Amino acid sequence: MKPGRHHIASLVRTGQWRSALVALGCASALMGGVTLYGLQQQASHALALAARSLAYAGEPALRFKDIDALMELVKPLADSERLATVEVLDRHGALLLRYQRPPAGRRDALARRVAGWLLPMTVSAPVAAGARPLGQVRLGADGGVL
Repeated sequence: MKPGRHHIASLVRTGQWRSALVALGCASALMGGVTLYGLQQQASHALALAARSLAYAGEPALRFKDIDALMELVKPLADSERLATVEVLDRHGALLLRYQRPPAGRRDALARRVAGWLLPMTVSAPVAAGARPLGQVRLGADGGVL
């Protein structure tokens, strides 16, 4: 029994739809990956700028180990830049200050969880007085980019 023309045309159309769906799925996966990489690079750059800014502004407070002055710098920065964590270490690596911004609701907590899986990001910057190292600041992103 010979298949009819209608049957062959139907098979060809089905094959074309499948090929189109596979191509669309591959293109979507590729674009998603490229977009995620771009977001990660943008967030990393912004985080590095915030870390350098805090390192520069916090240098006098770190020099005199003034934790209250450091906290006055850290809290507004963490809120405005949507940082999850901020750590300040002395030149020996001892932790002087750790600030963790509380999540602003369920959506923020979910964004942090997703960011931890997809964009685990911590950036650090040295704190120095001239050529003399004083310590280091570490900033952790909260996933607000996502």
